[in-house]
Amino acid sequence: MPKDIGKAIELYGKASALGNAFSEFMLGEMYQQEDSAPKDVAKAIECYRKAADMGNLQAQMKLGDMYEHGTGVTRDIDMAIEYYGRAANKGYGPAKRKIDQLRAGRSNERSAMGSQSPETEDCIRYDPVTLKIIDQGPRGWLLAAGPSRMFYLDTKADAEEALAVAKQYTNLCFVGRNNKRNNPRDYIVEYWKGDSANELALPSQDCSRYDPAALKILDEGTNGWCLTDGRSRMKILDNQADAEQLLAVARRHTYQCFIGRNNKRPNRKEYIVNYWK
Repeated sequence: MPKDIGKAIELYGKASALGNAFSEFMLGEMYQQEDSAPKDVAKAIECYRKAADMGNLQAQMKLGDMYEHGTGVTRDIDMAIEYYGRAANKGYGPAKRKIDQLRAGRSNERSAMGSQSPETEDCIRYDPVTLKIIDQGPRGWLLAAGPSRMFYLDTKADAEEALAVAKQYTNLCFVGRNNKRNNPRDYIVEYWKGDSANELALPSQDCSRYDPAALKILDEGTNGWCLTDGRSRMKILDNQADAEQLLAVARRHTYQCFIGRNNKRPNRKEYIVNYWK
């Protein structure tokens, strides 16, 4: 029987529309074939991502390989490890070996450059293309990057604003996530980094301008360490190291911004997103 890529795309498309992860993966394979009409690598990657998000191991390994070698995407070892990691979590040995090889290779590169110190920032790398908001009913709106949950927002408007901000970056970072306070969320602050080259118009933003030169941290004893610009208490941190790290971040910017500060939830702080610009 002669090969009919068009018919295969049609059939796999119908099955994938019903939620079949393998068919979504195969749809990507069809779009990536040299004799497809036309070959569409961008559409193939989109299919692989959908299949990977549905748990398809083949798609996870495929994306890991594409990010590892820069096939159809910008080479990105962190993203390669992310997708290989999903497959490794299923107990797939080759994926675990890939992760070990990539991490060893990166360690060797750092040693060759004379950089032995570990990275100090607590960051989660993500692909802006995978960002989405999901209605979670009474729980609110979830901002997610693929299968990774980032924040809950109170309203759709707040979620859309957080989505627009997140799309401009490639890393979500935190200061203070390891604190042992009884109210740990109060001592954690987030910031974004890594320009994604996405220029998106944002709605009216809830931001406060400050002078980076006026920033300082104050020891408040058992209450923690306070970041201030001399006029307002900007953030409370658990310890001096966290406070110094946030001070360094804040000095790179001139605005402290918030999403969701007007929410009326009983646990309102859990529905507020902080960012700097």
